[in-house]
Amino acid sequence: MGVYAALEVLDQGPAYIKAQANEVWLVESAYVSGVAPVYATLSTAKKYGWSTTSGDWGATTGADAAARVHTFSGKSTPVNPTANTTASPTDLHIVFVLTGSSKVLWITKVAAGSQQQLLTTNQITLQSITYTLNQPTQA
Repeated sequence: MGVYAALEVLDQGPAYIKAQANEVWLVESAYVSGVAPVYATLSTAKKYGWSTTSGDWGATTGADAAARVHTFSGKSTPVNPTANTTASPTDLHIVFVLTGSSKVLWITKVAAGSQQQLLTTNQITLQSITYTLNQPTQA
């Protein structure tokens, strides 16, 4: 579930994230949906950051008149977080950023069942993420 999309993402769609994001971060932050994120605050809350390229995105699926599903492949190489989280985190988020412009592009919250304590001594991977755009519905 996405909780923030930059105005460029809203205007140009997920292709903007694919073309512009050069890092994806795992952060522990009490980000509030509906409030413009502060890049420096999220950068400070970063537990790990992976470099990304447009090649990290899988094929977009969904026929005409159906939902379009964009899939970020994730990062399967285990890494050690650069900082510990709290003992029982509830505010882990995945953040796609453009570092050169200090721009937050998209934020999604880690599912409640996947929130767990991270320690610098334990390795983690970044699972795949999907971004679904549904067809409009009639009001």
